[in-house]
Amino acid sequence: MKYKIKIKRDFGKYGYYNSQTRKNEFTGFVVTKGGANVIPGAGWFNTISDAILGCKIHSITGDNMYFHTLYRHIKIENNTLGM
Repeated sequence: MKYKIKIKRDFGKYGYYNSQTRKNEFTGFVVTKGGANVIPGAGWFNTISDAILGCKIHSITGDNMYFHTLYRHIKIENNTLGM
């Protein structure tokens, strides 16, 4: 089964009403497989490119080493950018 990147909506699929105005809050992207979020800790991403990176890391490491590998990648990327 393949990973899917879906829009993360707070307050569910149908949004909510506030003063008779329907709100659909888009807050980012989740990575799913078989309809369930696969990122440990119900993680989500701000951009599609970050979600794609999350897919790649999760497919290689699984749950056990996911965050260790992600943080290591971020540290290397920040050092490369001089941050």
